[in-house]
Amino acid sequence: MNAPSAAGGWTKAYDGGTAFETADITVGGITNKVGTNDVIVSVANATYDTAAVGSGNKTLTVTYAIGGADSGNYSAPADAVINTASITAAMPAIALTPKTAVYTGNIIEIAAATVTGVAAEGDITANYADTISYAYYTNEACADSDKTAVDRSGAATAGGAPKNAGTYYVKAAIAASGNYTAATSAAVTLTIYHPSSGGGSSSSPAAAPVIVDGKTVNIGTETKAGEATTVTVDQSKLSTNISGAASGSSVVVPVSATGADMSRVPFNVTIQNSSASVAGETFVLW
Repeated sequence: MNAPSAAGGWTKAYDGGTAFETADITVGGITNKVGTNDVIVSVANATYDTAAVGSGNKTLTVTYAIGGADSGNYSAPADAVINTASITAAMPAIALTPKTAVYTGNIIEIAAATVTGVAAEGDITANYADTISYAYYTNEACADSDKTAVDRSGAATAGGAPKNAGTYYVKAAIAASGNYTAATSAAVTLTIYHPSSGGGSSSSPAAAPVIVDGKTVNIGTETKAGEATTVTVDQSKLSTNISGAASGSSVVVPVSATGADMSRVPFNVTIQNSSASVAGETFVLW
């Protein structure tokens, strides 16, 4: 039996298993078939010695099976052994979840990233304990020049987690390790905002912030009288900051009450504009 060959060579990406795709293997020609005997040789399986990554130093064993009308007169060819096979590192998926938080005067970090490996292994975050790095930016382009700075964002170091109010962009990264390559997550937003204090008065109204798709914007002013808080919308600000939001965008309205658990405070949303309407919207309290 002549040596087999493999489409793309004797290599595969790490998948946690030792099997090689038999469909990629072409068997060599049969060398001792008698005349026109009907004998067919196929690949039964192909297996690496281990599942771990290796370059040109992996042993791959190809086992054959035979078929055809005259196959009973033959034995299956001896296994083919390739000693220069490879398994390349797989690309893990690293992910972050956007976060919105109230300004506290302290550093605020994004929630820890999760790392997912190949299907056979799933969540491998524990493999990267204390080794995931995070970079914070002030622009969604996430260039080095956009990294947070101590004087502007309140970060302890350049590119560190901020404490000042604003919208930041965060990426997580891991170095190559074991059977996996290095990887960097997509950027997500970290929004820090000053909550509505409810302390505005008719003579000194407070700002009325909302959060549109993770970005804090101002839509007007608010005043508090007794238990009622009234937000006066500046139409130009509303048009500038909200009208551009795409269908399905998230709009969060910060609401506060002194000494109260907001999850237990009933509230009403009243639109005092005959031309405005709210249909199928979700309001989120912070």
